[in-house]
Amino acid sequence: MNQKFKVLTMCAGGHVRSVGMRYLLTYKYGHEALDCGQDANSAESIDMLCNWADYVVVMTPEYAKFIPEKYHNKENGERKLFCYDVGDDVFGYAFHPALQEMLVEMIEKHGLFNQLKKE
Repeated sequence: MNQKFKVLTMCAGGHVRSVGMRYLLTYKYGHEALDCGQDANSAESIDMLCNWADYVVVMTPEYAKFIPEKYHNKENGERKLFCYDVGDDVFGYAFHPALQEMLVEMIEKHGLFNQLKKE
């Protein structure tokens, strides 16, 4: 299955971890991705973005509580919400080599988003 997905990524501010993930999903893996922040976006905006997305990826487990329950799974029961736990933001910027390496490893291990991989 080589399908292009719409993916929402979320961290606290929507400026570092989720941006790093969005960048990889868009430019390395060929998906349409947006980033948001639990602190930076209203509940209404998060709801709208979750509705748009095929999948939602939070950067630590505690951010799952900011994703409305109705978006944790798809209507067919398939999981929609995933956690790529990169921990607290100790990176400072989205393209920090350690963050990018960690995210690539998680994407590759998960296997859902790496099917359109660009070389």
